[in-house]
Amino acid sequence: SNCPPGSPPTNPPQTGRVLFISRSGNIYIEQLLAALPGLQPFRAPIDQPLPADPFDLYIYDGVISGTLPSKELLLFNMPPNDLYSVRGVFTPTITSTITLADDPVLQYVDFSNVHLRQMQDVETPAWARPLITVDGHPLLIAGTLGGRRVAAFALDLRESDLPLQVAYPILMSNLIGWLTPSTVIVGE
Repeated sequence: SNCPPGSPPTNPPQTGRVLFISRSGNIYIEQLLAALPGLQPFRAPIDQPLPADPFDLYIYDGVISGTLPSKELLLFNMPPNDLYSVRGVFTPTITSTITLADDPVLQYVDFSNVHLRQMQDVETPAWARPLITVDGHPLLIAGTLGGRRVAAFALDLRESDLPLQVAYPILMSNLIGWLTPSTVIVGE
């Protein structure tokens, strides 16, 4: 391992426990979680309190129930919540420009063939920065809030062909790797 001198030895990588919260499930997210090595996915019903034992990552798909846990979060198509503002819907056109920030999370990610039917019109909060934008509207924001890492897609995956593109597993693997640095997703 490449620890700086004098730093404590790192623990061996553990399995990342991921809790997926959705109203009716999402095959795109669930198949991906099942396929990524080093993850142990669980699913929680939306109408019950979250399990008491902590998870390394909480993934919410289009739902919110009570307060979001102050742990690492990956959010998709969220209703209005206390982390960022959702102003409504934005409908990209065929001429819309998708811009990717220069960020390690987007390494090897090619969005040139991705098509979006519609997305949320989200305001980037002070704690985050936009990683992917469509005509200046943030599609993916990420940042650190209260000591935890949070990433949010202003998108229902079913409103795009992103899950059918090679960019999808690469982006999700990079993103989950950033969100759960204590667990190893892909071999370095």
